[in-house]
Amino acid sequence: MNIYEHHEVLGWFFLPEDKDNPEKWVPGVLKWDPSDGGRATVELIGGFLPADATENNMLKRTIYLETVRGEKYSVWDAVSTNSLSNGTKTYEEHWYSNQIYFGDHILPTDASFTKATFELDELYYLLGKMQQLEKEDGTLELHYKVPAVDDCQTGIFEGITKNAHYSIDTLSSERSTYHRCGLVHTSFVSANVNIALRNNENGAETASNYIKELVPIHDLVRLAAFQPCGVAKVELRQKNNGGGYLLKNLGVVTQPYKHHEIQDIVFTLNDISLESFLEKRASLIEKEEALDSWIILVGLCGYSSNFREEYTNQCFFAAEGFYKFCLKRGKSNLRGQLQDLYSLLPQEIQDQINFDASNWAKLAKKIRNRVAHGGPAGRNDFTTSPSRYAVAKSVHLVTYLVLLKELGVPSEKVCNALKYHSGLSWMMHYCDEVRLMLES
Repeated sequence: MNIYEHHEVLGWFFLPEDKDNPEKWVPGVLKWDPSDGGRATVELIGGFLPADATENNMLKRTIYLETVRGEKYSVWDAVSTNSLSNGTKTYEEHWYSNQIYFGDHILPTDASFTKATFELDELYYLLGKMQQLEKEDGTLELHYKVPAVDDCQTGIFEGITKNAHYSIDTLSSERSTYHRCGLVHTSFVSANVNIALRNNENGAETASNYIKELVPIHDLVRLAAFQPCGVAKVELRQKNNGGGYLLKNLGVVTQPYKHHEIQDIVFTLNDISLESFLEKRASLIEKEEALDSWIILVGLCGYSSNFREEYTNQCFFAAEGFYKFCLKRGKSNLRGQLQDLYSLLPQEIQDQINFDASNWAKLAKKIRNRVAHGGPAGRNDFTTSPSRYAVAKSVHLVTYLVLLKELGVPSEKVCNALKYHSGLSWMMHYCDEVRLMLES
């Protein structure tokens, strides 16, 4: 059951305490709308709330659904949105939720699951290898080696944290269809990440705990693709060997069938292993204060704000926090921090950006003060909104590139990405604008 698809299910709805009392079951329809990340609505002919209720009951409830074919659904954290009654009898009742479990009648607090499998946008491309090849005319192009189904190697596509064990598998399927022109044979290869939680006594956990442990993998994919990446499918394995699917709004709309550009991957797990990434991520966010700046820095990858000042503030917040709390370095003022960040870049990357670090940091500090304090920093401040936005882009890019260096991404891969990756090459255009500002 895919999160990105519409679903509509007819059946009988009831509260958990009425599971064995069919007289209190109510007919209705469950609808899942994947737009904006996903939301579920329950439309009942009748209802559960008192008919004389003067206002909606905002308590979150679990609602069970059973179809005529015996399929079982659990609607978690449902909230009543509106109802129609005459004061003595309820005719209609609507509920809203952002998560549904299909497969059994289970409460969201039940520790019933032993493993979770997630299908993410772009994850498959992190398993292959990117190579730069020279064409006959002397120009260079990126070549992507597709990962085979049995390419999952221990230590490269597996890793652990203090809470979870991760493994990435490739899956393949084939389909043949007959047309009047002949036989059409289609092959489909994808990748899933499997998560098993560690250190739990009964061997099972709630679904929410698995969702929480997906965050490191989501960070990995977003950093590697430099764009938002949604979750297409969540499969949960129960401790009784049963299983089902979770439909949940995870914040990003997945686009599994959108065209993928081969060059739009910055690094793969053949450049840094999953184990290495998880270890380095844990060390960078070791301090509690580091998590906020890490979340913003990762979230800015591929993000385009409708408000330039908002984006500018976020970029500087991420850069300062990453420097102080993730890298744990000692410069106390913004200008010194940005100069130090720039100096951490490998020389070949500095050559591509080609900033005068001192003047760039001075200009960036002026921009930060201009945005943070709501007015010009002085009579000589002639910066415009587009120019301030360009400087913020450069700060974001430099901070992101330092993070790649800390993760161990080879400089050659980063230099290629700055040339060929659609998002990063566009960031380099902003750097060109900043360079012109510095030279003038």
